[in-house]
Amino acid sequence: MCKKVCLFPREKIYHVLVDHMNLEDPLTLKCAICVRRGNSQKKFLDFESLRAHFLNSSGHPRPEDFINNLSCTYTGSTEHVFPTGYKQIFRTYEWHFTKCFIG
Repeated sequence: MCKKVCLFPREKIYHVLVDHMNLEDPLTLKCAICVRRGNSQKKFLDFESLRAHFLNSSGHPRPEDFINNLSCTYTGSTEHVFPTGYKQIFRTYEWHFTKCFIG
């Protein structure tokens, strides 16, 4: 454990992605709907930020219909989330997060 004190979940996410995984850009998620529409510039740090984007963007499904298609338990074909890099990044993140905050 690195003993970093983070008061908010987003701080923990940012800490792991930047300080442990050395990512220059910790925004690892994209809205699949925006990407399909040709707007691939907007990126997100966490799933809640992406869900809020769904809530505030016209032409998106209702936020309660938001699907985390990157979840290991998801078996459908609807895609609302694209990783900005490789999907393995989430396993690497989980390993670092566990090592840093759980022990």
